[in-house]
Amino acid sequence: MILCLGTTPTVQRTMTFARLTIDTVNRAREVVEYASGKSPNVARILHMLGQPVLEMGFLGGGRGEFFRQDFAKAGIPCDFVTVES
Repeated sequence: MILCLGTTPTVQRTMTFARLTIDTVNRAREVVEYASGKSPNVARILHMLGQPVLEMGFLGGGRGEFFRQDFAKAGIPCDFVTVES
């Protein structure tokens, strides 16, 4: 089992645009949010490669709950300490 311990987990937002025009309003055609950060990204890749992994760290608030749900949906084992946001 590989333990991945990170102190700076985050929620990444990726926006996809059909085109980008300077000095105008640009609207994203797709917005995707997912659990991210150095250690979580390592855990995600190791899991995709079939390695036994456990992501650990500290999470709080609504973003912390989103993070937990995203990892659960991806099937990545994790054990976070809950802290105040």
